[in-house]
Amino acid sequence: MLQIIKTKKVKARKDYTCHICGGIVNKGDYYLSVVVKEDGKMVRRCTHEGCLLRNAKPIEEQPKARTEEEFAAQIHSDIMYRLQAFDYQKNLKMSLGPLMMKCIAWEYAMKARNLCAELRISDTKKTSRVLREQFEKFDRDISRDLHGGGYSVLHKEAQKFEEQCAADFTILYYSALSLLQKDYPHLGYFEMRANAISSMVMIKAFWKVNDWSDNEMIKRFGGNSRLVDPTMDVLYEAMDALACPHKLQFDTNLNNAVGVIFNRLMAVEFETRKKQP
Repeated sequence: MLQIIKTKKVKARKDYTCHICGGIVNKGDYYLSVVVKEDGKMVRRCTHEGCLLRNAKPIEEQPKARTEEEFAAQIHSDIMYRLQAFDYQKNLKMSLGPLMMKCIAWEYAMKARNLCAELRISDTKKTSRVLREQFEKFDRDISRDLHGGGYSVLHKEAQKFEEQCAADFTILYYSALSLLQKDYPHLGYFEMRANAISSMVMIKAFWKVNDWSDNEMIKRFGGNSRLVDPTMDVLYEAMDALACPHKLQFDTNLNNAVGVIFNRLMAVEFETRKKQP
């Protein structure tokens, strides 16, 4: 199995032959110096950057790992290649952005669920049970993906984002209240329902971030593979059930809120590296 160990963009000091297309990399042009492990041997290849990106196969077409070692090597190769393809901030946005939206969506969802319990709304028991089960699954998945710390670690990162965008989240909440009071004044439990609607907005923002990330991957690597998270579909349906008896129709303010949250996230500069004292 071919394993990409390292890629580096360098300026050619002489003419090279592209390993993929067979064309010439002219002196003075930039090309990719690629170190690969092939049949157990370390080999250095030279290629046009565009050739390597166009030649990358979609995930579903890549050879399947047969052993745990092969799987680890395949994941490492994929990560190394993608880290070279995108800059540091874009990589963070593509990986942390969707997780942060999911985290905040669950915060609002659990607020709505807890209010259902406090207010003893009997007809929400089934929905509350589904929410608890799905949240436990979300928490397990995050703990696995982040190697310990789980929800608490991600929660801190999401809190920073919420503090930076406090005014936007306040406007979102009151936009949800305004919609309820205008279109569903007879329902009551407005606080619980407003939290459910806020969760729905975060889920739509998650879908928007996910689409952006998928589109960036497709532009770089080809194919049409898209990430699907059925747990968020389940969460959206549960929040919709708590928000109102019928399928909730977003008004202009709520649709604008989705765009605002997405744009705020795209403007974030993540600081995950330790600062020098």
